[in-house]
Amino acid sequence: MKPRLAALTAAALSGVLVATGVVRTTPASAVPVRANVLADESGEPSPEPSDSVAPSDIGTPSSSAPEPEPEPSSVSPAPSVPGDVTPPTGTFRLSATALWLGQTVRFDQRAADVSPDTATRVIHWGDGTTTALSAGTATVTRQYGRTGSFPVTVVLTDRAGNRSTIAAKTVRVSTPAGKWALSRTKVYQGVPFAVNVSSMPSGTTRILIDWSNGKVVQYAARKGAFTGDILYRPGTDTRISGVQTLRISFGNANGFSTYQTAGRITVLADRTKPTLTITKPSSPTRIASWRTVRGTVTDKGSGAPYVRLTVARSTSAGKLYCLTPARKWKRFANDAQFWSYCAEKGVRVTASQGRWSLKVPAGTTKGQFLVYAWAWDRSDNLTQKSRQVTLTRK
Repeated sequence: MKPRLAALTAAALSGVLVATGVVRTTPASAVPVRANVLADESGEPSPEPSDSVAPSDIGTPSSSAPEPEPEPSSVSPAPSVPGDVTPPTGTFRLSATALWLGQTVRFDQRAADVSPDTATRVIHWGDGTTTALSAGTATVTRQYGRTGSFPVTVVLTDRAGNRSTIAAKTVRVSTPAGKWALSRTKVYQGVPFAVNVSSMPSGTTRILIDWSNGKVVQYAARKGAFTGDILYRPGTDTRISGVQTLRISFGNANGFSTYQTAGRITVLADRTKPTLTITKPSSPTRIASWRTVRGTVTDKGSGAPYVRLTVARSTSAGKLYCLTPARKWKRFANDAQFWSYCAEKGVRVTASQGRWSLKVPAGTTKGQFLVYAWAWDRSDNLTQKSRQVTLTRK
């Protein structure tokens, strides 16, 4: 969750009102929201992710010991039919015979696939477990809990007690091979870093990354950097710190593989606010002195890469204007308009080597002139500054 500046007791922003030709500002009742600022302003390239929801087909190997296969004598056929000594016959299909650990194989056997007098069917999965199919059941699924080669067979028993085994189809389960590494092993809260994938298993169509902060993002398969950051615990204002484990999974037509460790990163706590200034010109009452607004921003921790500004002015006739995010003057008449037109987002300026500047468009006249600046660092610490002057000379 991002803190709302509206809750902070900051310098005056909204409601630039004119009383007897002088601008006054009400206490900060509305200050720009933090939401979706960090995500799109980190300056780090990142691929467009799809919905950040982990698909339900990610496998989790079972930790329980496999059940032993039953002896043939454990299958109880229907009463024997005198004179019938012909064993039953049948076939079955598997959705895949090569899986990654965590993926699921589907077994399919329709009524037409076995002898009409078949009474019982038991699948032997090749890993020590079995599944007895009830009458009318056509499809079942199986997820293997370990890698290896598993011969799948089906034991058929007819009503006369004759038994046969459908020949094995082997399912081979492996761990998907790939190469990846974290771009950094230590970062401040909120600082972007990347999982760099240099190779991936053949046939991969999707990549899933668990960023360890409650965010799981699915990406189209490709080599290269996948960028994210770690700041808050899901749905809270609690910031994450300490050693975090990232996980990666690969997907194809059979679903997603079991997660593998993508790397471990140390997230450092940052509680230091940025240092922000608005430079006072040598002749602050001159209009020309404010054609460019300048200042500085520095941060000892995660860094403050940009500053946002709200600039407002009045004329001697009492008309009020503010600077929109598009850097255009917009006339306003009340707090709601001021907030909507200019103050909610402000004008974003990027800092370079700790310095920032904003060219103010033409139009400033004699009257009141207000500059309000605020800066977040990447760890969501906030600093605010303001300057208000009366312009009396060109």
